[in-house]
Amino acid sequence: LREEVWNKFKEASTVINKRHQEHFEQLHAREAENEQKKQAIIDELKAIDIENINSSKQWEELTEKIQQLQQEWRKIGYASKKVNQQIYETYRGLIDKFFAAKSDYYKRMRTDLSKNLEKKQALIRHAEEWKNSTDWATATDKIIKLQQEWKQTGQVARKYSDDLWNQFREACNYFFEQKKAAGQDRRQEEKDNLQKKQAILKQMQELQ
Repeated sequence: LREEVWNKFKEASTVINKRHQEHFEQLHAREAENEQKKQAIIDELKAIDIENINSSKQWEELTEKIQQLQQEWRKIGYASKKVNQQIYETYRGLIDKFFAAKSDYYKRMRTDLSKNLEKKQALIRHAEEWKNSTDWATATDKIIKLQQEWKQTGQVARKYSDDLWNQFREACNYFFEQKKAAGQDRRQEEKDNLQKKQAILKQMQELQ
């Protein structure tokens, strides 16, 4: 029975070995496919030009894209052992670099917003100082310069923006309204003076 038993054992072993080989071939194929998918995500991350992101809108749009890529990454299985850790570290490094740059951007923006707030508050104080001036020529030059500086000053936090602008505009408008009223008074005075002088001339002509 030796030959018969051996043949049965050999057949069974062949089936097992074949299934074993097929299993690992499929496993390696899946790992290779996973590696390609992960590399594609890494390539997308590398293509993001962090240096040229200069608005909150761009940061938020890219953050949403990064989060989508992270979700895709989590759904992908392991790559082969020889590259899996390395490819993960590359991916993790790019993610960390993006969020570190985003954090730095918002820190700088908060600093800029704070500086701009101080500048606008100073412009409001100057406008308040000049709004009651009756030195019309000098004050007009000052107010116009303040308005130009306001336009050149960067943004402030949204919660302060409208209130600051209203204070500044009211001070400027008050000055120009006073100037206009003074001009109207002066023109009326000049008109009255003209009438008086014309009356004197008429009297002189009658005397002649």
